[in-house]
Parts: sequence; C-alpha cells; structure tokens
Amino acid sequence: MPLAGFICELDGWPRTYDECRACAAAPDSPGLATYRRRPGPKAQGGGKHVACHFTPPLLASIWEAVHRRDPAEAGISVTMLLGCPRKVALEQATDYYVAPSSLYWLWRGIIGHAGLEGAASDGAIVEQRFRRLVPGTDLVISGQPDIVYPAAGRLVDYKTTKRAPQPTPLCGQRGCGGYVVSRNGSKPRCNRCGHEYSAAQRPYLRQKAAQPYDHHAEQLNCYRWLLWGQGIRVRSLEVLYLDMSAPVRTFAPVWPLARTEAFVRERALRLQAALAGPLPPPLDPQDPAAWACPKPGYAGYCNVADACQTQ
Repeated sequence: MPLAGFICELDGWPRTYDECRACAAAPDSPGLATYRRRPGPKAQGGGKHVACHFTPPLLASIWEAVHRRDPAEAGISVTMLLGCPRKVALEQATDYYVAPSSLYWLWRGIIGHAGLEGAASDGAIVEQRFRRLVPGTDLVISGQPDIVYPAAGRLVDYKTTKRAPQPTPLCGQRGCGGYVVSRNGSKPRCNRCGHEYSAAQRPYLRQKAAQPYDHHAEQLNCYRWLLWGQGIRVRSLEVLYLDMSAPVRTFAPVWPLARTEAFVRERALRLQAALAGPLPPPLDPQDPAAWACPKPGYAGYCNVADACQTQ
C-alpha cells in the first residue's frame, strides 16, 4: 500500500495529505508560529521544540514523487533488492505515514536530477527503465539508471546527500599502509601502526580517493548487469554525490558479471519469499541490506519502522 498521509511535524499525529496541505496553506497556520514544544512522552518525541516550514508546493512535490512509480509496473526493482525485504513487504501491505521532514531528501533529489539530466549530451540514455529475467528463475528485475553513455561504456548516477564520501588520508610511515583517522576531536592517528599526526600535517598526507557507499556500489553494478543483458556494455560506474557544499565524484568497483548475477539472484529470491509471506523476521543489524534500518544512535530511513516493531 502507498504512503497514506503525513505525520504532523507539530503534534506527531497522522494526517491525510489534504489535511496537511490545507494546514500549510492557511494564513494563520500553526506551523508559522514560533517553535513550540510537541505534546506527548519524550520517547515519542514529546517535549521537543518543533515548527513546520513546509509549504503546499513542497508537500505536493514530495507526495507526487512518492506516488510517481507504480510498484506493479516496475515489479521487483534494483532499489527493492538492496534494502530490507521485511521493509518492502510491510510497505506493500500496510498504510503508513511519514513526517515531511523525513522525505525532504526526496525533494532535494528531484531538483538535482532535473537540473543535471536536462543537460545530458546527445546519445545519452536518460532515466530509462530496463528489465532482465534472472536466469534459472521466473523473476524479472527492473532498474532505472540516471544517465548511461553507451558509446563511452559509462554509467553515471547522481545522489544528493547531507555528507558526501571524503578522501581518506594514508599513513606516511614506511610500509604501513594504514588510514589516518580522528574520532570525536582526538588527535589524528594511524589505525594500523598508531603513529600520531598533528592537524597541520594531515592535509599533506597522501589521500585514498573517496569511495561510494557500499549500497550505491551494489546498485550501480546491478544496473550494469541489467544493461549488459540489453547489449549495452558498461565498463565504468560513477556516482556523483551532491551535498550542500560541493560535488564529489566517485568510481565504484566493477564486479565480474557472474558475481553480480549471483548477488541479484540471492536478493531476488529472498525478496520474493518475503512478498509471498509469511513476513520475515527483522534483519541482523550486521546484514548489508540493513543499511536503512534504525539502530541505536541512528534514526535510519525506514518508512515502516513503527509497523516493523509491532508486527
């Protein structure tokens, strides 16, 4: 089932889309008032100073983006493969509500994609959905890469993010090969040999290029597998991260196609079992597919977290 409405930013209660938009459009909208404390127990967000800054056009853009893709048309998508199968099953079986602030990243992504993909060069394939049958099964996987340059064998995907991956300083001690890290304001130190560096030395260390996040590298390799099945030979996978300060270009490692196909088959069969029922148990926090699941100290990106905890 789709997103049924929004969770009010002010009181934490579910509202229909029309109710939320009407409130935002009212000249005396309570969201325009000064920050106030949310009612309710602290465990449910009570006591926090809250306000709502969402306008009707902003809410409409988010709502349209969420409902734009018909799951029945796309079938099993690459994005669904990469996440928690329990989450996907609950999203399709449960009416759920999400705070607009939790979907703001989606609106940022719409803006970034619209500006960049409109400037793609001639011969590029822009946001076209591809499908491929998983060998040995009756499962069809679909995916929609941002931009593919067939002549150059290049695939580029854009990601808006709060913080893009950063280069990693390498230890300068002979034969070490460790990384220089600094946690919670501590002095920069090699994670392997323990050598300490001053803050002034760190900018002059050799850098390992920024790497895409693991689930983004998995996504692009799955897209490459889809394209290969259509005769489009992709040999370069690029993720362009757009944060609030600057773009960061990263290159994902290119997997052997046999490895990608085995990955797709394993994830697809697991997801198929989850959708057919019964509902699978929550993933182990260490499972790579649990990257969006809430954890202690990490809110996650799960739209059905409440339903997951109660079912």
